[in-house]
Amino acid sequence: MKKKKLTADQLAEMADQGADVTSQMTLPQKGGVHRTTLDIGQELLRDIDVISDSLNVSRQALIKIAMQDYVIKWKTAKQLKIG
Repeated sequence: MKKKKLTADQLAEMADQGADVTSQMTLPQKGGVHRTTLDIGQELLRDIDVISDSLNVSRQALIKIAMQDYVIKWKTAKQLKIG
């Protein structure tokens, strides 16, 4: 059975209501999964944990979502850049 595709706003609203949205957090894979290590300061890590708890997603899922969002915005800005 195929997952119903939701918009980012729909996912955010579901998370705000306390729904577990981790099943919707699959990222397109190019060439499989590549593991990485990321050093994060204590204060930022605490902030990430607060946000992930409030959205009811794992720390890892939140970081993946945030990075994917950043990359999409960066690519869009690059495409829209004139000259």
